[in-house]
Amino acid sequence: MAGVLSLSAGFMPEAWADEPRHYTSGDIPFLVSSAQIKDLKANVYRFDAAMILMANTDNRDDFLINRDELWRSREELSYIVKVLEDNTSSPYATESFEIANHVRELLLKCEDYANNQNEIVAKYNNYKDGPVVMSGVFKNIRETEHLVSKRNFSPEEEVRYVQITSARGAYETAIEDLFASRSSSEMTEVVDRVQKTHDEYMRLINDNVEEFPELKQAFDEANQAFKKMFANKGYGSEMYSYLQLKEVQDGIDAYFHTAVRDLVKEIDKVEIKIKARLG
Repeated sequence: MAGVLSLSAGFMPEAWADEPRHYTSGDIPFLVSSAQIKDLKANVYRFDAAMILMANTDNRDDFLINRDELWRSREELSYIVKVLEDNTSSPYATESFEIANHVRELLLKCEDYANNQNEIVAKYNNYKDGPVVMSGVFKNIRETEHLVSKRNFSPEEEVRYVQITSARGAYETAIEDLFASRSSSEMTEVVDRVQKTHDEYMRLINDNVEEFPELKQAFDEANQAFKKMFANKGYGSEMYSYLQLKEVQDGIDAYFHTAVRDLVKEIDKVEIKIKARLG
């Protein structure tokens, strides 16, 4: 005949810890399963939080700290899954096995998730100074324009000067809009405008080199920075790669959000069964 077992509240599921309860030895497998499921759920939440933190920073140091926390939470979750799988005498062994399979799928895919975010952080840090650098380039050109404007222009020179500065303004605005892009497709559209405004600005500079040699010199110095924008590892090309990777990560985010939500629902179903069994 099964003996009566008195268990402390610390071992009992949280929902029933308000007052002492007496259980028979036949309840032990259910209580063990309850403790394991509770531990699993807490660590799933920890794992999910670690992924969210890791995926929401572009700072290299913060990323490394958050990734380390993700690896720790993954290790803890792997251990708990192994415990569930080894508990073959659990009344909920079938459900636990299914849950363990889903957790393992998450654990496998989180490495790709972290690697993608690592690339995102690298690309971001390669282009983040671009807006400031290019702003300095245009500032130097505007200063040269200001000096040139102090000359006494003929009416024709006045018209040409205005055309050149207007073209520079259009090009500068296009560069600013480029760095403000929020998607790779938006950036692709802006790149076309950047190229057109650059070509028009360069045409006017070259057509008026005799009248405004200072503007030609300022343009030539700045043009080195313009050319590097879309060269390998240039600010523009790195930003484009960054935006593409972010779009991939958005899809991975959606997958993990759905997978974790569904996993918690599976765990909740087991918890409900245990509560029903233990009253």
